[in-house]
Amino acid sequence: MRSNWSLVAVRITAFNKVVSLRRLNVTIILPSRYVLSYNARMMLTHWANGFQRGLFPFLLITIFWQTRIAFIHQYEVYDYLIPFIYLSDIVIVLLVLTRFIEDPRWISRSFVRDRWLLVGVVLLITTGLVDVFVADDRIALVYRFIKGIEFSLFALYIADRARTYPISRMLQLVTIGVIPLLVIGMGEMITGGSMGFQLIGEWTKSIDLPGIATIRILSHEVMRPYATFSHPNVFGAIMGYLLLFWVGESIRRLPRTKIPVEYYYLIGTLGIGVLISFSRAVWVAIFVACGVFVKGLWSRRSRISLPGIRMSFVAICIGGVVLWIVGLRVVQLFGIDVLSLIRRQELNEVSIRMFLNNPLLGVGINQFVLRVDDYWSITGIARFAQPVHNAWLLIATEMGLVGLFGVMTIVLRLIYKGFRTISPTIVALWLFIFLTSLVDHYWLTIQAGNIVLFLTLGFTLATINMNPISHE
Repeated sequence: MRSNWSLVAVRITAFNKVVSLRRLNVTIILPSRYVLSYNARMMLTHWANGFQRGLFPFLLITIFWQTRIAFIHQYEVYDYLIPFIYLSDIVIVLLVLTRFIEDPRWISRSFVRDRWLLVGVVLLITTGLVDVFVADDRIALVYRFIKGIEFSLFALYIADRARTYPISRMLQLVTIGVIPLLVIGMGEMITGGSMGFQLIGEWTKSIDLPGIATIRILSHEVMRPYATFSHPNVFGAIMGYLLLFWVGESIRRLPRTKIPVEYYYLIGTLGIGVLISFSRAVWVAIFVACGVFVKGLWSRRSRISLPGIRMSFVAICIGGVVLWIVGLRVVQLFGIDVLSLIRRQELNEVSIRMFLNNPLLGVGINQFVLRVDDYWSITGIARFAQPVHNAWLLIATEMGLVGLFGVMTIVLRLIYKGFRTISPTIVALWLFIFLTSLVDHYWLTIQAGNIVLFLTLGFTLATINMNPISHE
């Protein structure tokens, strides 16, 4: 007959009032079902840990491979309202769930304990819940609200993983996954249409379709690269974000260590992606954000080092080319691209009027496009069904003063708690995001933009948690 009890040996370490150590071997009798439950728990934890070790690198490599399904087809008419389920969504949810299986309390270690941050989060949640009752399209609002929760957990997960998984390693895998997208984008420019990689999320585009972003090169109309992104400006922003990171990593190594050769290849490759995107905002934002690195690059020791001189020469050459191309693009802005400028101005006016009519809670998350018809003025141009091309105006319009105050509370508090510990590279990334957010909306509305925004938030939380400095 099998016994219902098992002997479990437990070693207890105890300290007495003196410095000496006393070890006691104690034998505790426990029911067998408890022992089996403990063993099952350990096996499950081990499985969850191994599952994440395999899936997390896969997520990083494929995070911008926008494989997706549209589960509500009538929304496909709008680039902004499409309720897609992306491959990255599925993988993020699996990683978060398995992390809870491995350690149910992990989230408390990733979140920065601060009452003002909690106030900001509560204000955003309250705004979203209240807006459900006044939204024109509840499905669009709920979809965006769920995405906000998903990516918030993603940021906390990144902060948790950064304890054992270096940030540079994370973005190295992301860059490896982005390089094929750069090749696809170059192919689209050459052929004037999609390359047939819809399986990894390439958008079906052709230079002959209306509304396609093009650029005139040597008297030839060329389609700007889309790859797996909804617009070439997003393509350029992702390339620019990664380029800025690797420039910062290179400068961080000066003058103590030699810059790895692969860094030069990464910077050169991503630089090509930034240039062929022909995104004026990205070019200017990179140029300004690089100012964060000036102090480190021209410090007393790095000034006399050969790597410092080499990096300075490369920066001057790239900066000169960028300024020349930006100058041409600025001239185009007031010439053949004047319609783009008029549309943005009109959307800004629509946003301001919309906000003044709904100042407290806004018109609702993900509702801007649905309200454009009610505010579009008589301008002689067709209605432009896009969100306002300013992320801060979009927040104020859709979430009102309450939501804007919640966002500003979180942003300012993170700056306050992290300004002594956050590296110049992370500061440059945030500056890049801020500058581009003044002239576009993709950080808030597009899947790739959400990923970059909350990825950077995760890096910031990790830095603050690993280098705590009291500001109280």
